[in-house]
Amino acid sequence: MRPVTCRIILAIAFLMLPNISAFAAQPDYNNNPVLAEFARTGTKIYWLGEQGGLNGWFLTKDDEIQIGYTGADNQYLMVGTVYDSTGNSITTEQIRNLYQTNPEARAFFDANFPKDAQQPATAQAALSSKATSPAPEHLLPGSAMSPGERLIQALQGASGVDLGAAAAPKLYMVADPNCPHCQATWKALRTAVFGGKLQIRIVPLSAVGIPDSERVAAEFLHSASPLDAWDKYIAGDHTQLSGTPDASLLADIRNNHILADSWHIQVTPYLTYRAKDGHVKILQGEPENSDSLVNDIAP
Repeated sequence: MRPVTCRIILAIAFLMLPNISAFAAQPDYNNNPVLAEFARTGTKIYWLGEQGGLNGWFLTKDDEIQIGYTGADNQYLMVGTVYDSTGNSITTEQIRNLYQTNPEARAFFDANFPKDAQQPATAQAALSSKATSPAPEHLLPGSAMSPGERLIQALQGASGVDLGAAAAPKLYMVADPNCPHCQATWKALRTAVFGGKLQIRIVPLSAVGIPDSERVAAEFLHSASPLDAWDKYIAGDHTQLSGTPDASLLADIRNNHILADSWHIQVTPYLTYRAKDGHVKILQGEPENSDSLVNDIAP
């Protein structure tokens, strides 16, 4: 869920707000340029209600979640959590209300956060009418998120391609297509991908000083059959990814380098994932045991 032309202010709002109003008229999210761009790229958007001049929004795409607020100028999206003067989470109550009143949203929660999910806290528990604990951390993005959660969010928003079954657990892999260690890592994990046990989101970079590297990485971003093209290219078929990408795709690769620099990612492959125990884990370089890695991610 990455708007490419609109401005996003990352913020967490600590506001003195009254109880949530359930009777305000729902605004049109298309009037906000950030939300309109999200919607254009396939994001599902639910209104959470209005409080203190802020309209809350719950966004989902590819099983990823974002929560944000729009203000009176309706030009920005503030991503984060709203609290009242006593420290109670207004956002949690809004999400709970969405779960209780919107059948489509309830179906999304029940499908993606089942009661027996092996997570620190499930959406089902947090959004139950009897729940007293705050919503789970992964439902409340913003500055309250852990560094690992923010890294996953950043990699999901970066220019990349998801390879494998959409329902499979996801591994994020910052990779250079021409890096021998990246190639070895893909070869070790490809069986899990093709077998439906694992999805890998490739965030491509280009190797400094290697001719044609940036072009190959950019071409991968708009391949018509990315899984097939990536797999064959890594296997040595360089007729794959042989096209000429446009300038915007080359710019996407350069932006991925900026992202990598901001997170001090200096080694490829760089692997990030949420383990079965709910913790976000990072591996730098080629994993020593790919089977153990898959077993740590996939049920």
